[in-house]
Amino acid sequence: MKTTAMTAEERVRYMTQAPVRRLILEMSAPTVISMFANSALIGFGQGFQPVCGTNYGAGKRIRVRQAFYFCIRLGCVRSA
Repeated sequence: MKTTAMTAEERVRYMTQAPVRRLILEMSAPTVISMFANSALIGFGQGFQPVCGTNYGAGKRIRVRQAFYFCIRLGCVRSA
């Protein structure tokens, strides 16, 4: 099996064809939407870390447990 690499000009010609552009657009919109939702969850998790560490260090284990389960519930609802 022989494979050949595409030159830059061939890649430009290939990428400017209408079906390929349409496919890229159709794939990029859902990706942008899902990454936006994932970014919110990542930010929420990063914001939870100092709260969890502070309460854990202060010996408030029940508050840490409550906050943890709240985050789990929020993440499940948000990802569904």
